[in-house]
Amino acid sequence: MDTLLNRIHKNIDIIKKGNESRPSFYVISSTAKISPGYNAYCTPNRFFNCFESAGCIVFTMEQAEKIASFVDGMVDYVLVDAEKSVLSDITVPDSKVPMVKIIEGLIKKSKLCFFKPNDITADAIWHFSVNIIGSLINKKVAIAGAGNVGSKAALKFLESGCHVSVYRRDGEKAKYIAQALSMLNSLSYGTIKAGRNPVEICAGADIIVGATPGVPVIDIDCIKAASAHPLCIDTGKDSFCPSAIEYALSRNIEIFRTDITATLEGVISSILREELISKLHRGRKLIDGVPIVSGGVLGRAGDIIVDSLLKPCHIYGVADGCGDLKQNIDEKDKNYLSILIKHIEKDTCKQ
Repeated sequence: MDTLLNRIHKNIDIIKKGNESRPSFYVISSTAKISPGYNAYCTPNRFFNCFESAGCIVFTMEQAEKIASFVDGMVDYVLVDAEKSVLSDITVPDSKVPMVKIIEGLIKKSKLCFFKPNDITADAIWHFSVNIIGSLINKKVAIAGAGNVGSKAALKFLESGCHVSVYRRDGEKAKYIAQALSMLNSLSYGTIKAGRNPVEICAGADIIVGATPGVPVIDIDCIKAASAHPLCIDTGKDSFCPSAIEYALSRNIEIFRTDITATLEGVISSILREELISKLHRGRKLIDGVPIVSGGVLGRAGDIIVDSLLKPCHIYGVADGCGDLKQNIDEKDKNYLSILIKHIEKDTCKQ
């Protein structure tokens, strides 16, 4: 553990070097793919436009406790996996404890915040596919591994008008998952079904997603059964058999690993933006007798919705009291708008 803590210290020094004014994040997460000996390990440092991050993957309560206590105060924010549990005893597979429950009382100097890595992984799969292929309407998608990530990715493809086939070792669960996702898909004409084996779901597939927890199930026959040049994405690590990878490369079919950099950046940006909105822009008050609301506060009928509580610059409309904007405003509304516009113009002239 001491060696790992030294590595963590070095990684934090790297992300903070010369960037003391930029927010620093340390991300603590877990994964279904167990490392040898349940050994915790560091994830790559990531350098974004407005902040930096380092992180690690843990598997036990002891690891989570030690690392959380170690990084507290070394970074501005500690970002914790809100989805996963870790083992309190590695000899007892069912001794799972939610990571949040372990860490939340240990962070006292840094700011504690949370994220859902399975969600951002599913988002990353979808965004990557759209970036490569474009419109996904009527594309055939095969997802081997209908667990948390695979099922969430399946729903995103389904809602995009794809024809999705999923495979899971427990065939009955796969059928239930497909049925449940189909029930959620009320607005799109995409379809979803469960397949009996990986080769069956890959038949004619334009996109193949491997989402197993380190179990290689996508073999040569899967690649052969797919379309002429399928987009292959391994999100579960080692979902593709080595022979399938070799065969795919022989046909100039590249296999991609899921890169969460863009979606992680979006999550961290949302955290920072939400913090700013909460501090400066959210609430209600009177300006020259005009009631204004901002930052997502549901306005009462006649409240003026603006961009910022602290210093409004833009007017979005007049609240109807039910969470929407009035389509027809009355004289009182017009008077309030006139007063507020004059206030904004006067404030702008002072700059």
